[in-house]
Amino acid sequence: MPWPAAADCPAIDAYRQSLVTGTPIARPAPATACPPTFGNTDIWGSALTDPTTD
Repeated sequence: MPWPAAADCPAIDAYRQSLVTGTPIARPAPATACPPTFGNTDIWGSALTDPTTD
């Protein structure tokens, strides 16, 4: 599996930036304006030993 598995959405990026600049654009619909993998997350876990204890 390639890392990261989630995709960026330029439409969301543009919307967020428009809020920062004070010139809001129409809010995009993520289901249709973004790639299918937008918003997907992977949960990774690991078990580590504490190197400061015996």
